[in-house]
Amino acid sequence: MTTQPTRIRNHTTLLGQTMALLAIQTEHPELADLGSVEWQVSTLGLLSCYVQAEDGEAVADAYQQVLGGVVEEPLPFARKDEPMEVRYLDTVWRDARVQIRVASPAPARLAVAS
Repeated sequence: MTTQPTRIRNHTTLLGQTMALLAIQTEHPELADLGSVEWQVSTLGLLSCYVQAEDGEAVADAYQQVLGGVVEEPLPFARKDEPMEVRYLDTVWRDARVQIRVASPAPARLAVAS
């Protein structure tokens, strides 16, 4: 009997995350044009989005204006020896936990320092 409430909660969570994703995509279609976008709905109750873009700061700011929350400072990493950075935005939007990750080439000032 303990598995039934978990199943119901997971289905309710999935439905909430899916409805939030649908609302974001229909109410803010401009976000899809900001880079290569991949969404994922997690059974753990997290709606996540991974964006690859040329201007990570501008893209993260655009998502922040729509979803709220605070964009964290960029974290550097390398992809195939290319200096990159990723910005995280964690927020709750319409009762859905949302995490946005925006990866982009590191600005020249960071690329030289790497």
